[in-house]
Amino acid sequence: MKFHQISAFEAVTRAGGIRAAARTLGLTQSAITKAIRELEAEAGVSLLLRSARGVVLTESGRQLAARAHLLVEQMRAAQDDIRQLNAGTGGKLVVGLTPTIIETVLSEIIRHFRTRMPGVRLVIHEASLPGSLPDIRDGTFDLAVVGAGREPATASDLACEFLLSVNKRIALRRGHPLAGIRDPAELADAVWVLPQEPSDPSDPMHAFMQEAGLAMPPKLVECVSLPATVSIIANSDMVSALPEPLIDQPHVASRIVSLAFEQKLQPSRYWLLRRSAVPLSPAALFMCDLLRTYSKDIKDKR
Repeated sequence: MKFHQISAFEAVTRAGGIRAAARTLGLTQSAITKAIRELEAEAGVSLLLRSARGVVLTESGRQLAARAHLLVEQMRAAQDDIRQLNAGTGGKLVVGLTPTIIETVLSEIIRHFRTRMPGVRLVIHEASLPGSLPDIRDGTFDLAVVGAGREPATASDLACEFLLSVNKRIALRRGHPLAGIRDPAELADAVWVLPQEPSDPSDPMHAFMQEAGLAMPPKLVECVSLPATVSIIANSDMVSALPEPLIDQPHVASRIVSLAFEQKLQPSRYWLLRRSAVPLSPAALFMCDLLRTYSKDIKDKR
């Protein structure tokens, strides 16, 4: 199998058709078709079924598609590595980040990154578990920082590094009827906005609910996005649990207040995830160093 054949096949599977793949690669449709026929001949199987609506992968095609994507991404990464080492330019770095990083230190991280790697295209996505795991595994994300109460249960194909731990507080809008309470039991009738139902003992909210004598919230809105959670509680009487560094940001503190209880919530823990078997590019290595440094800054400011 030759790289131009794999590249053509990967482009077709990603674009959904030969014409779109040809536009993506800047080739003719006949060149794409020829490369895929050569690939099918070498593999001895049919990979694509052509129809008026485009192409459909055969079972063999589906098996090859995931590996083709990784092969193409690794070849591009190798080319990017050379350019980045020589001049700090070339390619792109795709990073998934928890909103706690995005809302606190991301601007400083970007400033330092662009100083060292001015020509690298930096792409930032909001990341959360478990949704980010497939994106890391298939190469969509080069690395990600995610929040989890304990170390994510990942397979050996992913490397997991602890970054930091920060406290959490119950948060609600300014002027909320419950804004002055001192007993968590008064939250019994609250409508909660949480990333998941806290019925699992490993969930950080589970212990808080039990110690406060609260039932698992029957009134619950599940929201995995922290920015969306902030918006919801700032514009309603719902309550949530947010990381302290996020609550203390001026644009959040102007709308959100937190409750002071003797009973503390379990802290939020953040982990750096990447593929263990894939060498990091110079840009990704530098980004990891920046994330470690600025994560320490978040912790030191507490």
